[in-house]
Parts: sequence; structure tokens; C-alpha cells
Amino acid sequence: FLARELTDRSYPRIAMAFGGRDHTTVLYAYRKLMRLERSNPALASALDELRDRILARSAAREESELAAIYPEYVA
Repeated sequence: FLARELTDRSYPRIAMAFGGRDHTTVLYAYRKLMRLERSNPALASALDELRDRILARSAAREESELAAIYPEYVA
């Protein structure tokens, strides 16, 4: 679910990353979690927390890579 939301990867590419599953399995899971997220506040909160953690980690990694390439770079 989050792989689809937070990347530009297609369903087939995500399916391959999860053990070569069929893309329709990923599509089904994505749609199911979309429905569950809307109806389950605890799940919505957990997904929000995961999104925030993933995005924060991604931003930190990007900042670190920029600093390695451009030592004068200061965020």
C-alpha cells in the first residue's frame, strides 16, 4: 500500500519486489487498504505514522547524499 503511495512504481513493479506476485494482487491489497483506512481510525493513524517515518528517513538520506556530493552544502 505505502509502496504505491510513496513511489511512482507501477503495480507490476511493486508486485515483482514482493516476491513476483501478480500485479492484480497488489491492486487488490491497495484498494482494500484504502477502504480500511477510511473506516478504521486506528489503522489510519498507524499508516500516517509510517508515512511520516518513511518520509523523514528519506529526507535525511537525501540530505546526507547531498552533503557527500557537495561538502559546502548545509541544509
